[in-house]
Amino acid sequence: MIIPLILCRGGSKSVPRKNIRDLNGKPLLSYVLSEALKVFPKVFLSTEDSEIAEVATRFGATVLTRDQKYALDESKSIDTVKSHLKELQVSEGEFEAILLINACTPFTKEEDFRNIVDMYNGNNCDSVVSLVESFDSHPSKVCYLVEDKVLLVNTGYSFETGERQLQTKVFKRNSCLYLASVKTIKKGSFFGKVNLGYVMSKERSYDINSEYDLWLCNLIMKNETP
Repeated sequence: MIIPLILCRGGSKSVPRKNIRDLNGKPLLSYVLSEALKVFPKVFLSTEDSEIAEVATRFGATVLTRDQKYALDESKSIDTVKSHLKELQVSEGEFEAILLINACTPFTKEEDFRNIVDMYNGNNCDSVVSLVESFDSHPSKVCYLVEDKVLLVNTGYSFETGERQLQTKVFKRNSCLYLASVKTIKKGSFFGKVNLGYVMSKERSYDINSEYDLWLCNLIMKNETP
């Protein structure tokens, strides 16, 4: 059994209260929650915030009370997930893995949840992470800037990218979905020894981290949902 879990703390800084900010007429967290509930009989949501808890419950989440010490700016997601393991095992019985869902990626769809679960179940792996193809992250384009000097991150490449079509595809985490075995999580990571990548389209990989992101996703939804 795989347990779906959303983490929503109330103290987000870049976009205050972003988990429940209005996005095209609905709270942001409601989008992934509604899609996940098409796949799972229960979707858990961890929060220390009473208003977020009320909104999440209204849209069908099973709320877990998050200890305040796991809701600080420096708190790590993996520690929050680990703190809920025993509680979930008591209420749901033994389970094999947790699917961590980002509340701020509103274009994640039902099929993404099904596909990543199928990938995990169909392979002998410890974890699966969602990815998006990203030419902007190609080693020939990424650099450090030290006292205004450009230093390549990967010295095996020149700063001349060349034709995009001729380059090996590179991918980055899109922060939408992290699926990891309980054994892997107990070791303090979402990434196991055998970690697979589930590729999502760019159109579904928007992650809201700024007011501009929120404005852009509103604009997209008002015109044509990816």
